[in-house]
Amino acid sequence: MPFTFSHPAVILPLTRSRYLSATGLIAGSIIPDFEYFIRLESVSNHSHTIAGIFYFDLPLAVLVSLLFHVLVKKPLIDNLPYFFRVRFQGMRNFDFPSYLGRYWFNFIVAVLLGTASHILWDDLTHAHTVSVNNIDWLQQTLRFGEIDKPIYKYLLHGSTIAGLAVVLFYIALMRKEVIVIGRPSAAYWMIVTGISSAIFWLRVLEGYPARLQMYAVSNIMVTIVSAFLFGVLTTSTLYSIFKRPQET
Repeated sequence: MPFTFSHPAVILPLTRSRYLSATGLIAGSIIPDFEYFIRLESVSNHSHTIAGIFYFDLPLAVLVSLLFHVLVKKPLIDNLPYFFRVRFQGMRNFDFPSYLGRYWFNFIVAVLLGTASHILWDDLTHAHTVSVNNIDWLQQTLRFGEIDKPIYKYLLHGSTIAGLAVVLFYIALMRKEVIVIGRPSAAYWMIVTGISSAIFWLRVLEGYPARLQMYAVSNIMVTIVSAFLFGVLTTSTLYSIFKRPQET
């Protein structure tokens, strides 16, 4: 799969629209991969299907968006490296629950657009999809030195790198906030690292089903991202509950 956080590259231009929720677009563009992260293995039975967009992806996008804005956002932004911190500072106090209550329709449309972009991207870069099965040139192989792969594989890896570059470029262009409260906490990242490491090793030591052994690298990557996300969620929740913020 393309790296999950490359997917927003496709919908970033739409975040400038006042009729669409930027949170909804970004959440929708990454949410299909969250079935992998919940399972802690490279398996998706629901999130990458047309029906699953409505019964799995949409409800999960609402939940993830609320968790991010209510519990994760402030502690995470306050502890990001300077480059990211000054650029995300402007959204720190955004009242997303109130926005969602007033503009729920805009949010839903944005999630659906983001999710559709994710599934279409995957459809062009994965084996056994509708597009790859029906577009002959995607199945043709190209050889570069010792590497001999079908075109859709090159599209997979190339679009992943390009997408991540676009996302980072877009972040670099974001307006910087001059005022930043406090300093990043080493304790925050120590807790994240401890929780993430524990989850990662518990999952790896448990082992993966035999049917997934051919996806060993993918499983490890999914587990790393999953463990990190759970670590950030848990740590940020603890900070939100027990640590008084310097500014609300």
